[in-house]
Amino acid sequence: MVFPESVDLRVTSTAQPMHQRETSALKEAVLENGMEVLVPLFIKEGELIQTKVATGKYLDRVKESGRK
Repeated sequence: MVFPESVDLRVTSTAQPMHQRETSALKEAVLENGMEVLVPLFIKEGELIQTKVATGKYLDRVKESGRK
């Protein structure tokens, strides 16, 4: 069986977003599968993020079409 390198998962719980410029600070977030990951400060609950399967590391925020 071959697993994908990354998966898109929704953030179900995290602290309020902070819009910091040029910072590498991270905060904890719980994803829809129960996994806990570190994400950038600007991520908010309900957002879809891409994580690396092998490490569980945050890769990017997923842009959803039709969302405002």
